[in-house]
Amino acid sequence: MEPSIGESVPVKRKQYLLAPERQLTLSGGAEPLLAPPEAPEAPWEGDCATGDLWGGTQLPLPLPTIHQLENGRVAKACNAGRGFHASTCPHHPERKPTVHPHVCGVQNCLSSREANSKERARDAWEGTADKGERIGLRHLSVPWGIFVWTLPEQLRGLCIGPRLKKFRKAAQEMTQEVLRRHGAGEAEFYGRSWLHPVGDAELPRQEPSQRRASGELQKDQDGTTYKPHENVIVPLVHYRGGSAHRLRPHLPKSWLGEDGWVQEAWREKLVEVFGQWWSPREPPPVTNWFYEYRDTVEQKKHALRYFSRVFPGWGGHKDVSCRPRAWGVAHWKKKKQLQDLAGQLHTDQEFSSCPHSTRESPCPPALSVSANTEERVRLVMAKLVEEYRGTRYPEERRIMGGARSWIEAVAPPLTGPPLLPAVF
Repeated sequence: MEPSIGESVPVKRKQYLLAPERQLTLSGGAEPLLAPPEAPEAPWEGDCATGDLWGGTQLPLPLPTIHQLENGRVAKACNAGRGFHASTCPHHPERKPTVHPHVCGVQNCLSSREANSKERARDAWEGTADKGERIGLRHLSVPWGIFVWTLPEQLRGLCIGPRLKKFRKAAQEMTQEVLRRHGAGEAEFYGRSWLHPVGDAELPRQEPSQRRASGELQKDQDGTTYKPHENVIVPLVHYRGGSAHRLRPHLPKSWLGEDGWVQEAWREKLVEVFGQWWSPREPPPVTNWFYEYRDTVEQKKHALRYFSRVFPGWGGHKDVSCRPRAWGVAHWKKKKQLQDLAGQLHTDQEFSSCPHSTRESPCPPALSVSANTEERVRLVMAKLVEEYRGTRYPEERRIMGGARSWIEAVAPPLTGPPLLPAVF
């Protein structure tokens, strides 16, 4: 029977014994059924506050510095009209004093870098009180805990401005958490911290004076990539109930490494500041941190000098604040607690400007001289050393009075910044 006009005609379709995905092979067997390929998953963009974690966040760059070094020496523009100074130990007159030019002291000045670093270290060691007792790290005769808190590479471009402040505060809180679990409980600490915006291209193996003596010029040891990390020094003692309690310098081994709870807790701190930066489909990344302790005076001196150094290229950066921080008992608002703590932990391990000074035979305060020219500094220093040669423990007032009398007789008064006592 023929279909009428407009009526659809059913089409006979060829029937397959096997599904099209399982065709017969030449041997008569059927190919295995393969699942269709899955669609690629969309890349995870992260949940950081910027919403563009993988979108090419640009790392901050250092600013141009002023007063570049001239053949390894302080630039004339940095020393213009400021005079020169030198210091030496009257117990060891055979050591020829080195004359140093006064520098401008600006943070982004390359010629002032060494002087500014020494001043920061001196402030941390001696304290910064203008009146009364100056309390600093020198009063705490206990080992120091050295902490370094770092950032993953993905977060470095985000660690600027307000987030940088939160990052530094997180490092402080993490340090306190480690020491509290180590036996301090809810107690107060003396803490100081410094931010290093970049790493080291090459760690200096010698002191600046040794490099000058060997003929090696002062070199810029900074890296070029923004790698912010917080360096923390905490004397291993806590103040609780009006008395000081010491802590063991060794942390448990189970806390260290990739499997320790510290790196996991530090990762959680970073998530609070920046948000999660790894995909949920991936295992949590390892966050690096570092701990050691310093016990001897030489070790403490090296750690303080290294942590306190300045970075001229970042001195005036609006998004990267490198100012040192004092927190806990070290803060000026808790001066009474700090005085009580220092009274219980006085030490005879004093820093001295003379490398030959020992506990059994400490050297007196150094003779310091300032004048407008190098020749006048050397002349005044030579006469001062000759006057006080053989004196075992001269009084500081007599030394400085003698220095002033010689300066007034030989050189006009210095009109530059006041000379600070040479401690480092």
